[in-house]
Amino acid sequence: MNKLSRQEILRRCGNPAQLANVRRFTYADGNSKGMGGCEVKTGSGLRFTVLEDRGFDLYEMEYKGVNLSWLSKPSLVSGERFSSSDGRFGTIINGGMMFTAGLLNAGGGCNDNGKILPVHGTADGQSATEIYSKTVLRDGGYDIEVGGKIKEASLNGENLEFTRKYITASCKPSVTIKDRLDNLACEDCEFMLLYHINIGYPMLDEGSKLYTSKGSAKPRNKDAAPGFPEHRNFIAPVDGLPEEVFFHDLQPDKDGYAYALLVNEKLELGLYVKYSRDTLENLNEWKHMHSGDYVLGLEPANCFIMGRVGERENGSLKTVKAFSSVDFEVEIGILDGADKIDAFIAEKELI
Repeated sequence: MNKLSRQEILRRCGNPAQLANVRRFTYADGNSKGMGGCEVKTGSGLRFTVLEDRGFDLYEMEYKGVNLSWLSKPSLVSGERFSSSDGRFGTIINGGMMFTAGLLNAGGGCNDNGKILPVHGTADGQSATEIYSKTVLRDGGYDIEVGGKIKEASLNGENLEFTRKYITASCKPSVTIKDRLDNLACEDCEFMLLYHINIGYPMLDEGSKLYTSKGSAKPRNKDAAPGFPEHRNFIAPVDGLPEEVFFHDLQPDKDGYAYALLVNEKLELGLYVKYSRDTLENLNEWKHMHSGDYVLGLEPANCFIMGRVGERENGSLKTVKAFSSVDFEVEIGILDGADKIDAFIAEKELI
């Protein structure tokens, strides 16, 4: 299809939606009942779901029928049932391919001068507005875009608007996430943002290996330190094994992007994360080899995961000026075949 003109595609497909499309739907049962979703079929083998009522985040993602994402044990919980109460995070976390941690807090919950901020904030529980989708048929295939907005605001407090676009095409198995954070208030606002990208089985499996742009890495704490020498290598699930977290400080390329790549040689697949290094300074690696919660998190962020109070004390808490905005870009993509994986590692000079 990539070599066909628009006219030739139409000669072969009276309805080109058979190749690529966006389908909006509503979940019908369980704790997700009533939630809206967008299923995107790209035509490249990549298929993914966007949750309209949970932060406009990515849920399921697969490539040619191979699952890429991690779905948590609590399964999908609607925004109506979302509760940020202390201790509830483990019961409402969806997992999914990517959820948004922020916008006021990322990491552990905390009390910030009387303002209770839950684990990873509340952006993930917001329903989106101004949702749209569009497909454009051109020479070589389809361009697809899905967009929407969420908001975090309070009386006498913050007024943050978060606009998100998912951009993909039928000629390339990847999706680009372009976000803009607007401060609509007359006061500067401290904020935290973390893209919690979660890779699950079978993309993550024993023998999978992590490659990154050049840079440095360190364990989050003394509990993770013993596992640091093997932080790029992944094992089969282990009963009772605690999670480990590592911080990566990666160098951008000439275009301002840094990369992380998980390779599964048995599947001959690679999953890469590309992110704008100017506004997302850190990459957090969440290595959780625990049986039943088997997941690798690759998490571009403008913060560490100290929580808002700890981040401020660390001097790493960011601020968006009054009536101004900050842009962010993340791309998730697939490399199919050993040749493409090797070429990508060489081109991006990954280690």
